[in-house]
Amino acid sequence: MSKRLFSLMDINKIKQHLQDVSVDIEIPNSLIPELDIIMRDGSEADKRRIGRGGSGNVYRLTMDGRYVAVKQLTAINNPSSFTRMTNNIDEIGFVNEVRNMARLWNRGGIATFLGVVLSNPVSIVMEYISGGTLYDFIKEHGINIGIEGKRIILLDIAKALDLCHRAGIIHSDIKTTNILMDHNHMPKICDFGVSISGHKDFASRSFGTDSWVAPERYAGDAPSYKPPTHASDVYSFGVLCCHVLMNVGKSPACFAESDLNGGHPREFWGLAKQCMSDISTRIPLDAVIRALESMDYSKEQLDVIDSIDSFDRCNISLELMCRMNNKSAQGYMVYFLIMSDQSNYAARWAKTCDYIRKFGDEPFVRKLLSTDNDGVTTQLLNKYKSITLNYDVDFDVFRNNNSIKRAVIDHIPYRDVFNHLTHLSIHRQKPHFLHKIHIKTLEYLDISYNELSSEHCGDVLAILTHNQHLAHLIISHNNFDQQSCKSIVGVRDLATADISYNRITDICDLTRIRVLNVEKNCIDGNHLRISFDDFMVQDLNISFNHLGDNGAVAISLILHGTNTLEKLDISNNVIGREGSEKIIDSLAQNTSLTHLDISSNNVCSMEKWLDMLEKNHRITYLNLQFCNLQKADDVIIPSHIGIDF
Repeated sequence: MSKRLFSLMDINKIKQHLQDVSVDIEIPNSLIPELDIIMRDGSEADKRRIGRGGSGNVYRLTMDGRYVAVKQLTAINNPSSFTRMTNNIDEIGFVNEVRNMARLWNRGGIATFLGVVLSNPVSIVMEYISGGTLYDFIKEHGINIGIEGKRIILLDIAKALDLCHRAGIIHSDIKTTNILMDHNHMPKICDFGVSISGHKDFASRSFGTDSWVAPERYAGDAPSYKPPTHASDVYSFGVLCCHVLMNVGKSPACFAESDLNGGHPREFWGLAKQCMSDISTRIPLDAVIRALESMDYSKEQLDVIDSIDSFDRCNISLELMCRMNNKSAQGYMVYFLIMSDQSNYAARWAKTCDYIRKFGDEPFVRKLLSTDNDGVTTQLLNKYKSITLNYDVDFDVFRNNNSIKRAVIDHIPYRDVFNHLTHLSIHRQKPHFLHKIHIKTLEYLDISYNELSSEHCGDVLAILTHNQHLAHLIISHNNFDQQSCKSIVGVRDLATADISYNRITDICDLTRIRVLNVEKNCIDGNHLRISFDDFMVQDLNISFNHLGDNGAVAISLILHGTNTLEKLDISNNVIGREGSEKIIDSLAQNTSLTHLDISSNNVCSMEKWLDMLEKNHRITYLNLQFCNLQKADDVIIPSHIGIDF
């Protein structure tokens, strides 16, 4: 360590101040060999510098094979350039910045703190964020991203600032140059050089940037400046809103309501004004977040993109809206990209496919399916593998399409236009839709929530008969009785059958199914029959029925007489102590079960369950929640078991 540096800051004292930091923060300067290079060579320092501010310079260097941002604190390493600062203030500021960034480690929307170099030159090491500052981003892309893109960015910043406040940290210097944009256009707050986590940390250096500082903090000359508060951070956020809305770097005194005319909604301008109002009426940060969340300008965004002549320039707007998981917005954006500017169709087509793959098979557009638009929609669907439809569409665009393999039809009438589906889900239909299903390639069929009953059993059987490869069937939330279910699932050996929320009374005729869900039916333990002939069930959910102790006896016979069952859910079945003891006895001999859920029953003591686990080493999960059990303090649960109780 150099003499000059040591005379300004006692490193051991700094380490003592940072003892309460919960992560290991010290980084040897040997891990960042370029530190020595920029100290010796001014031209190299200029090449690697990516930012500068009042408290130091920021460089892009490498550590462990990746880029990092290294902030060298000028006041510490070169005291002659900051003669107005006292040693004590430098020490307090450095400790506060390191401590506060460490407390916010790995928080969303905050630049990630990696550590600190406590040798010459003293430096703070952070993640490298490649997109530059929000100031530069808005200057370059502000017009292109539109009001919805700006809303999304401001909402992200407000939530990140709220994380700081919840951690007890006031940033004190929120501005566009202290917000960095990553490669996904996600803003991240940085530069905690004047942040505080309590008034005891405050010194006159903790003032921020003049044009962004709340007026109530001016209480006279510099020595009597008031400390920052949550409300003063909100004021700075209001100034930031104006900068983002106007795509400029004006001071707040230069803003006028007339500046925001021409495409900026009045409610947005009003929110900025509420943030910058007198402290007695200033809006709190949680209300700012709620206001931003309630706004939706996705439709207005179409007009913005429609005015952009460059496809590349509208990508950022699309990416911002898709990142917010705005399905309506995604649909409109994809529609625009496909339907307009056919001269650049190849580039738009490639980008559209990227977004469809990224965001899955949601109902990605409304207008898209209303017209084939000279075959463009057909070209899209020929590349697409699955589709979800819950709004009115022109089904003819799907006719004879061999690419789509999975379809979900919800609420809207089904039409027979799909010929090569392997997965079909149809919900909330009138029963006559069954006559329209003529597909013969199904492997998976979900016809739950359709008001079907036993009289429709023949129609369902006809579909199963025509689809010889069907292995997964869901008919839950209908009104099928025992005989109907027996007829339907008896057509072939199914891998999966979900018959929950119907009216079946037994599982005797359903035991050739490997995964069987009969939750919420009318299964009464007094009449439960067991057949061990061809018992193939591996995963059985029989919860929310009326098994009682008699049903528990039947379950114990299954566990004792078969070695195929691996997962069993018998929760909420009025099983008492006697029935649970029968199950415990059978589990001691069972060699297949690994997961058991017997929660919400009145089972026997915890000790008996633990005794059973000592004998049965295959069970890895046991759920005994809501069983009125108490575990003694000295009871040791085997380490390989996951128990909820």
